[in-house]
Amino acid sequence: HLIAGAPEFGFTELDGALAGLIKFRTNSMAGVSTFTVLLRDDGPTDVATGDVGVSDEHVFHLYIRTRNFRPSFQSPASISVRANTGPQVVEGFATRISAGPAFESYQTMTFSLDSVRQVNGLNDEVAIFSDFAVDQNGTLRYEVTGVSQGIFSVSLRLVDSGGISFGGTDTFVGNFLFTVIPPEAPSSALFEFPLDEADEGESTPVCYNVFNISLAQAEIEHLNITFQIISVSSRELFAATPALDAVGTLCFTLQPFEHGSSIIRAQLLNADMEIIEDNLVTVLVRSVNNKATFDIPESLNVVESDRPFTFRNFATNISTGPTNEADQIVSFLAQTMTVGTDLFSSEVSVDTDGTLTFQIARGQSGVANILLRIQDSGERDANALTWTQDAALLPVTKTFVLRIFPRPVISSVLPRIASTRGGTLLTIGGKHFGSLLSRGFQAETYADFAVVVGGAPCSNASFISDEEVRCTAPPGIGAAAVAFNITDGELTRSGELAAGVEYALVLVGGVRVASRTSGPETAGFLGFGPAAALAGTVDKPGASLGAAEGLGLSRAVQAIVSTGTGLVYLGGNFLKAGDMEVGYVVSWDGVQLGRLGLGLDGAVNSLAVYDGMVVAG
Repeated sequence: HLIAGAPEFGFTELDGALAGLIKFRTNSMAGVSTFTVLLRDDGPTDVATGDVGVSDEHVFHLYIRTRNFRPSFQSPASISVRANTGPQVVEGFATRISAGPAFESYQTMTFSLDSVRQVNGLNDEVAIFSDFAVDQNGTLRYEVTGVSQGIFSVSLRLVDSGGISFGGTDTFVGNFLFTVIPPEAPSSALFEFPLDEADEGESTPVCYNVFNISLAQAEIEHLNITFQIISVSSRELFAATPALDAVGTLCFTLQPFEHGSSIIRAQLLNADMEIIEDNLVTVLVRSVNNKATFDIPESLNVVESDRPFTFRNFATNISTGPTNEADQIVSFLAQTMTVGTDLFSSEVSVDTDGTLTFQIARGQSGVANILLRIQDSGERDANALTWTQDAALLPVTKTFVLRIFPRPVISSVLPRIASTRGGTLLTIGGKHFGSLLSRGFQAETYADFAVVVGGAPCSNASFISDEEVRCTAPPGIGAAAVAFNITDGELTRSGELAAGVEYALVLVGGVRVASRTSGPETAGFLGFGPAAALAGTVDKPGASLGAAEGLGLSRAVQAIVSTGTGLVYLGGNFLKAGDMEVGYVVSWDGVQLGRLGLGLDGAVNSLAVYDGMVVAG
């Protein structure tokens, strides 16, 4: 019952070896599930002949532990009470009380008062409750101290018994407004506004009817009634002092970038200056944490490397919002979306200055979509009365495409022996010479590449495939590196094979012997000069000789001829090259020997090129 459906069995490769793979999905419950696994092949199963097609059983136990889900509840957006009214009971204050999913229903939950923060009031006292409790049924019992008056933000905490192991959450905090009306207070009204920070200093006047009469100006003059403002607190909220017009409409203009609350006391008087209406108008301006913004390029191209990448000012025009939010701190969250192999050995990140850093996993290349989200410190204030539920104020998210191009890889150059005069046709093998992966586009031919041999261009370079190019070698001497370069705008990708070509001025054949005097003949020998370490120059070659390794010729080399195409032909007393029967004659391309048919039936003393053919004598 812990596992949803039947497990799936398969195979995968792990560290170069075949490994078993079990896929399964768990149900939302905890417990221990025991797996018994055996391996069966498709070979014979005849017991009489000793066939055994089934492995021994292996048993392992899967311990499933659940993490605790956050509890939750709902409460009214606001409640109010008149001061000095004694103990109060509000049944059903907290509703939809839940410890989490159904399987957490056994947990116990406890409410507690988290914090009380004054939004508006006539004093600075914030310990407004002499008693405050919410039971498990959601019933609120409280009593307000006698000196408390004003508007407060109350945070109520709910904690369940599930704990926080395995990343669980056992706490939920909800907020509501709590208004304490002064004793014998006039009638009151509350007007709420989000702080308009988008107009950069321009606010629009707003007007409200705050009296329970609706008379034309002529009627007001006939009755000789008067409207007047008695007091205004927190005048800094307003660009100009609030005023009543001739028909009793209260008008005011908010000061941009200010927030808080103000109490305006307005009265309606008759001709005898007796108070007909006495009203308290509370103007509550909630702070708005404006969204942080930034800009990034749509894409970024790099070449694979083992070193970390750092791109300063990758994210630009970083802003926390209007000038009154300049002290906030921004942070970026980067989410990598790749298909298949993870391209990175460390997480992609962007710091507060907009610097992008990442490190590519060894040998990896491909395309990643990076989702980048900015958030400022204002949005993380749990007690702030902000209007973040507005979709326009949600964190800004942008995406860019990171393309990681592989470096060209040269694995072989044939022939390896080239003429010092140049002109040898080279065939270069490897990978990433022209694939969609290595260039970002697919074409039959490419013009944006070059081959360099020993620091000089290899002429007539032609693209054959993603794994092969050909070119004509320049003049050279000794060992020369072969490089393949792709140029794509500002991005250059290069691969190199050290000592990919050996320029030989002289070829020497002979035999290795056991001693300098008359020791027995041991193996055929081929030398070429000058040696790589003492090559000299084309004009002044070094007087040195290097030996070709790994030929494995059984006896002496007595004749050598070169066709000028990079192939060298060897003849002599040898019948074998390593384990290969060659019959006294072989070809050599600088890397490996080649057999010429069945060879010859006798020793070769001389070789020559005649009319395009190799002649042996």
